[in-house]
Amino acid sequence: MGAKESRILFLKFEDAQERVSHEELQRIENSFKRIAGSNSFISKQVFCSDVLGDSVPIRLAEQIYLVCGGTSKGISYRDVMLILVLITKGTVDEKVKFIFSLMSMDGVTVTQEDMENFYSACDGGCMLASTIRNAFVLHEKLFYNDFHEWLLANVDFCSVTRWLLEEQLGEHGVKLSSTNDVPSFYKCLANISMLSESDIVEIEKRYWQMKSCSKSGYFDFDTFKLFVSPPFPDLHCQSFFNYFDLNNDQVIDLKEMICGISTLCRGSTTKRLKASFAIFDINLDNNLCNEELNNMVSTLHEIYLKCPGDTSIAKEEIIQGLVPNEENKVTFDQFQIWASTSSHIHEFLLLIFQICHISFGLRPALKEEEGLIVGRWLERDTKEGLNPSSLYYIVSMDWWKTWMNYVKYEDIVSPEIGPQKSPEKLHESKLSLSSSNSSISGESSANKLPAKSLTLHGSLSKEIVVKPGCIDNHQLLVPNDGRKLVVLTGEGGKLKSNQLLILGTHYEVVSEPVWKALLSWYGANVALPRTVLKIPGSKEAVLELYPIQVFLYRHMQPAKHSVFYNSVNINHLISMVSGNNDHSNTSLESTVIPRRYLAYTASFSRKNTLKQILEFISLKMKVNLNDLRLWKMQEKSLILLEEEDKSVEDLELKDGSHLLIEIRNQDLSWPEEMNVVVATRNFKERSYTGLLEKGATGLHNLGNTCFMNSAIQCLSNTNPLTKYFLSKFFLYELNKTNRLGMKGVLAKKYGDLTADLWSGFYRSIAPVKLRFTIGKYAPCFNGFQQHDSQELLSFLLDGLHEDLNRVHDKPYVELKDSNGRPDDEVAYEAWQNHIKRNQSIVVDLFQGQLKSQVRCLHCQHISVRFDPFIFLSLPLPLESLIHLQIPVFLSNHKTVLKYGLLLSYDATIAMARKELAKLCNVESLLLVEIIGGKVQNILYEFQKVSSILAENIYAYEIDDFTITYLHKISEPMNVNIKECIKSVNHSSAGSTAISSDLIDTKKKLLKNVKPKLFISKEKVYPTHESVCNNEKNNEYNFYKTFDVQNKDFYHSVNGLDQNIVNDFDHTSDLNHTKTTDHQNHA
Repeated sequence: MGAKESRILFLKFEDAQERVSHEELQRIENSFKRIAGSNSFISKQVFCSDVLGDSVPIRLAEQIYLVCGGTSKGISYRDVMLILVLITKGTVDEKVKFIFSLMSMDGVTVTQEDMENFYSACDGGCMLASTIRNAFVLHEKLFYNDFHEWLLANVDFCSVTRWLLEEQLGEHGVKLSSTNDVPSFYKCLANISMLSESDIVEIEKRYWQMKSCSKSGYFDFDTFKLFVSPPFPDLHCQSFFNYFDLNNDQVIDLKEMICGISTLCRGSTTKRLKASFAIFDINLDNNLCNEELNNMVSTLHEIYLKCPGDTSIAKEEIIQGLVPNEENKVTFDQFQIWASTSSHIHEFLLLIFQICHISFGLRPALKEEEGLIVGRWLERDTKEGLNPSSLYYIVSMDWWKTWMNYVKYEDIVSPEIGPQKSPEKLHESKLSLSSSNSSISGESSANKLPAKSLTLHGSLSKEIVVKPGCIDNHQLLVPNDGRKLVVLTGEGGKLKSNQLLILGTHYEVVSEPVWKALLSWYGANVALPRTVLKIPGSKEAVLELYPIQVFLYRHMQPAKHSVFYNSVNINHLISMVSGNNDHSNTSLESTVIPRRYLAYTASFSRKNTLKQILEFISLKMKVNLNDLRLWKMQEKSLILLEEEDKSVEDLELKDGSHLLIEIRNQDLSWPEEMNVVVATRNFKERSYTGLLEKGATGLHNLGNTCFMNSAIQCLSNTNPLTKYFLSKFFLYELNKTNRLGMKGVLAKKYGDLTADLWSGFYRSIAPVKLRFTIGKYAPCFNGFQQHDSQELLSFLLDGLHEDLNRVHDKPYVELKDSNGRPDDEVAYEAWQNHIKRNQSIVVDLFQGQLKSQVRCLHCQHISVRFDPFIFLSLPLPLESLIHLQIPVFLSNHKTVLKYGLLLSYDATIAMARKELAKLCNVESLLLVEIIGGKVQNILYEFQKVSSILAENIYAYEIDDFTITYLHKISEPMNVNIKECIKSVNHSSAGSTAISSDLIDTKKKLLKNVKPKLFISKEKVYPTHESVCNNEKNNEYNFYKTFDVQNKDFYHSVNGLDQNIVNDFDHTSDLNHTKTTDHQNHA
C-alpha cells in the first residue's frame, strides 16, 4: 500500500507557506520545536499520535508517515508542514494525487490489490466487490488519469476519501485556525485575573524556569525563597509564600502564582493593603497582636534602611499613629487608615511590586513603571555594594542610554503603582504618598545611581521616544579572530583591553535578577556575566572585568588501526622502545602519538582553584573526574598541574595560556605517557621541584598494566630486596646458564627499574623495558586484558630466583621418609635438600616451609613432609552484612532524608522497616520498590532484603494508615487492571463524579482478591491531598493518591506489573494544579 520512497512532489514548500497566515506558520513552527526538542525530526510514534491523532488508523498513519518523507530518523518540519497544508488547504487535484500516492505500491499505477489493502487499512471492513471490480473492468492497473476520473465519481469509496474530498471542503473540515471562540488556557486565566494573556505566557515561562531549580521537583518554600530573599526580609518570607499558597499544600502552582501576582501588581489599593495585612498576620486571626506588630516593624525597618538616601529612623517612629483596640490588637480597618499615610508600607508594597516584575517575570504595564522598578532595584544594589557570591552583568552604555530615555529614567521614579493604564492615571492612586513626609531624597554619589524624589517632576514629554531593541554588547568586545572554537564558559566574550572601559561612560553594571528581567523583555545578542573579587586585606570588592582566558587543547581520537586498539602494535611499540633493533626503521611518531588540537576556549576567575576548574571541565565534557588531568603547555615542555588547592593566580596562568586536557584511554593509560615514551624511548619524567624523597616515584600505565605496576611497587618497597639491587650485588650472582631462567635479562631490567625508582630524580617512570621482557617470556601478559597481580608477582619472583640462582649445577636429591623423627630434624633435612638446588635472594627473603602430615587409617602410620612455599593464599571472610541507604519521604512532601542501615544478610523487610522507624522516629512506614520513577512493588514483610536491589528501596511515611501484609494470595485477580487504570487516567479532568462501571469494577476487584496490601476501612490517607468527610455508607473508601501534574503515588496489587490507582478523586485540570475543594469518594 504505497511506495516507501514516494514523496509529496506535487506541492512545494514555498507554495505551502504562502497559503497560511503568519500566525498559523508561527504556531506550526513553535509546536514542532516543542515536540521535537533539540532534534530537527520527530519520530514516527509522535507523528502518528500528536500530528495525525488517535482517530487515524495505525496502518494508514504509518503509510502517511512514509509518503510524507518519514525515515528511520524521523520526519522533518518541512514534510510536516506540507501534510498539514495539504489536508487543510489543498485543492481537489492535490488531494487526489495524495490518495493515489497512498494507494500505489509502485508510485505509478494502482492495482485492485492496492485498492483493497487501502480500504482495509482505512475502514477495517469488507468493501463491496462490485465497487472495486468496476474500476478494473477495462484495465488491470489504473494510471493516475484513470484513477482521478474514477475517484471523483466514487468519493464515498471509504472514510478517508469522503473526509478529504467532501468534508474537508465544507465548513466543518479541520482548519489550521479555529473559528470558534473557545477559551484557551491563557484566556481562562486572564478572565479570572487582571493580567493579559501575554502576561500569563511570560509568567508561565519564568515559573517553569524557577521550578526547574527546585531540589524537590516542586515549587516549594525553598525554591520560592531562592528567588525572593534577598531582597525580601527572611522574617516574613514564609508568610509571603503562604499568601500565594492558597490551598496550603506547601506548593505554589501556576494558577496560585498568577492570582497572587495579579492582586499584588494590578489590584486596587485596598486589595494590596489586604495582601500586606495577610502577610503580617501570621496566625491568620484577622488581627495583628503585639508579636506580629513587632515583627512587622522589624521587616518595614529592614526594607526602609535599604532605600536610597538617608533612611536612618528609629523603629518606634514607624508605627506612630497605629493605635491598637481594646484587646490590644490591630484590625484591618485600623491598619488601612494608618497605611494610607505611611511611607514604610508604601516601600513594602513597592518591594513586592518589584519582586513580581523582576523575579516572577511580569512585564510592566507602563514604561514609566519599568523605569521605577529597575531604578529602585539598582539603587538598593548600589547601597548594599557588590556581593562576592553573586553574578553581575555588563550592559553597553549606548543601549542603556536608549533605555533610560525610553522609560524617562532621569525624570520619574514614581510610587504610583498598580493597574493604571495611562501616565495620566499615575496621580489617581488611592495610595498617594506624594506628600512631603513620604518623599525620600538623597545626595548623588559617583559610585551610586542618582537618588531621586519619589514625586513626579514636571509633565511627561510629548516627544516620540524610540523603544530600545535587543541589548547589543558587541561594541564592548574584542572582535572574533575567525577561529570557530567552542566556548566552555559563559563569560560571553573578551572585553576590549586596548582602551580603558569606565563605568557610567562605556558600560553599566546590573545585578543578575535585573539582567534576567531585561533579557526577557528585550532580548540580548550576548550576555556578559562577571564575578566579584574581594580585595585582600580589605572589605571592599571589585568586579572582575577581565577574567583569565585560556585556550584548551585535546588529543585527537586515535584511529581504530592504531596501537590503542591493537595489542600486536602495542607490543611492537614496546619492543622498539626497549631497544630491539629489528624495528629501527619504523616511524614511532606516525604509529602512536595522538595529535593535539585546539578545541575550546574558557575564562576563569583569578580566584578559581584548580579543583574547581577540573570539576567544571569534568561536568562539561561528561568525563569522570579521576580520568582527567590538566597540563600547562610551554614552548618545549608540559607541566602537569596537580596542586588542586592553588588558584589560577597561584598557578601563574596568564591571559592566553595554553592548557592541555588529557583524558585517560579505555585501557587506563594516559595519552601523554605514550607520547613521551615514543619521543624519548626511555620515559622518565623529571621532577620540576628538585629532588624527591627516594622511592616516591610512580609507574605509568602502559595499557591496563596496573596489575604489573602494583606488583612492582610491592616488591620495590621490600627493603632488603631493594637494598640488594641498589648495591648492584645482583650483578655478581647473575646465572646466565640456567635453562629455567631468562639468562639474567629479567634480573637486569628489574635492577635498572629499581635504581630509577629510588634515585629521587623522577616523579614517574614508564616500565616499558621490564614489560617487554615479561611479555617476551610470558606472552599471556601481553595485550590490554586485565590480569591477576598475584600471577604476575609469582612469575616475577620465580624469574628473579632462576636468574639469580647461585646453584649452577643442580644435584639429584633423594627425599627420605620421616619415620617418626622429630619435626625439627625432618624440617632441617628438607630445607638442606632444597637449598642444594635453589639458593638466591628470593629464597632467602620469601620462601618458607609448609608441614603436611598423612596418617594411614588402618595401620596408623604417620608420614610427615616439609615442602617449600613462596605464597600462601589466605581466604577472606565473606560479607555477612547488608548496607542500605533508604530515602524516607515524609508525609508533608517537603523533607526527604536518607538513612543508612546495617542489617544481617538474612534480614527481612519487616526488620528493615522496624530499624528504619527507630532512626527516623516515625511509627508507620511503607517500603516500596521504585523502578524508573514508578512504584513497581509494595514490599512484603517476610521478603528478604537481599532479594531486592538496594538502590530501588524507598520508604514513605503514611499518616493514620493501617497496613497488613498477607503472605500468600489465595485467588487470582479476574479484573482487567489496565482497563481500570485507563478509565481513570482518561476520564475528564473536570469531572467531579465517578462512573458506576468504574466503581463496580473496583468493588469486584476487591471482592475477588485478597490483596497483599489491605487498606483499613477507618484510616486511609496515602497522600497529603486526600480528605474525606463521609465514611458511613461506604464499604470501601479510596482516596486520592494520584496528582494530575506530578503522578505522586501508585499502589501495586498482587505483585503484578500493573499499577492500580487506589483513589478516583479528580481535580480540575484547568491549569494542572491541585486544589482541596474536590473531595470525592467511591
